[in-house]
Amino acid sequence: MRRALATAAVLVLAALTSVSVATAHDGHSNDNHHGFNDQRGHSEERSNRPVTYAVIGDTPYGQPQIENFPNDVAEINADRQVSLVLHLGDIKNGSSECSTSYFEQIRADFNLFADPFVYTPGDNEWTDCHRANNGAYWPAGPVLNGDVRPARLEEIHRIFFDHPGWTLGQQPRRVETQGGRYVENVLWNESNVEFGDLNVPGSNNDWLPWFGQPQTSSQIDEVTSRTEADLAWMARIFDRARDEHAKAVAIGIQADMWDPAIEGDPIQYDHFQPIVQALAREALRFGGPVLLMNGDSHKFVDDHPLADPSRPQNKSIYGITQDVPNLRRITVNGSTTPCHEWLKLTVDPRTSAVFSYVREQFARQPGFDPTVCPSK
Repeated sequence: MRRALATAAVLVLAALTSVSVATAHDGHSNDNHHGFNDQRGHSEERSNRPVTYAVIGDTPYGQPQIENFPNDVAEINADRQVSLVLHLGDIKNGSSECSTSYFEQIRADFNLFADPFVYTPGDNEWTDCHRANNGAYWPAGPVLNGDVRPARLEEIHRIFFDHPGWTLGQQPRRVETQGGRYVENVLWNESNVEFGDLNVPGSNNDWLPWFGQPQTSSQIDEVTSRTEADLAWMARIFDRARDEHAKAVAIGIQADMWDPAIEGDPIQYDHFQPIVQALAREALRFGGPVLLMNGDSHKFVDDHPLADPSRPQNKSIYGITQDVPNLRRITVNGSTTPCHEWLKLTVDPRTSAVFSYVREQFARQPGFDPTVCPSK
């Protein structure tokens, strides 16, 4: 492991049910970074102030990107406009081991981010870890095959969510967490926009069989319980947006639920249906701009998936009959898809669209032919 994982103080929380809502206790001494919820008392001028976030996903992928990842962090840190970083999951490629030591290495890298850092887990670091070349780990507990190693989702929670209700990064900020088994589901309000994360992974929302065998009780419970929690948390995000008269809603997940590679086979997408149906219903009820951000399929996309006349299957495969024109989706570029980049997202509630962005190419392009992506 290239660098030691920094030791963090333990934050004591009350016991929570699986879909309970928890707000972090004041476990950090940094008085310069108050909880996002506290911002509701600020002036209208402050609440409408634009902010800029960095959004990444599906990185680092492969050894060249792993070795270069601290340079990516430093490059984002150097942009003084960025005030928060979002990672949309997949902290490794799909053919490498899901080892605890690797998770700790990436957590140490995440600790290098100067700004608050929000992360939602991707399928490569837990759902798909049953693959032999991933180490044949049990994805989520309870472990039923006698393996003494912890299930990968539990390790993700232990290593990356050890301070529930706080972001990562060198300047952690308070967020509202769902708590219990779903500490990764968080929300916050900034610039009069309600932001939230949901643990919605690829591999058909974790329904693709583990180890190539029929679904076990562990997998069935994992998918059923987490999906119920995701639906409850999505409702919470939109309820808060209405209560606070938010101008827009932005939600981050890992899965690309409209990846063309899966649309022809229900086995690849049918367990996304309750998520998509709830998102369509909530977006229409909210009425304002709704931005969904995801990774997973690696190639940049900016579209309106449920209002695209050229792709009616986006609605039909999920039983959606009505256009949802206010739902915009961005898939961030990732993996080894040229070029290696990050999304510089500006949030300005004074504009009608609210969201705008610049695709920023990283100065270094590890693993790429420089003639395809020349160095800056």
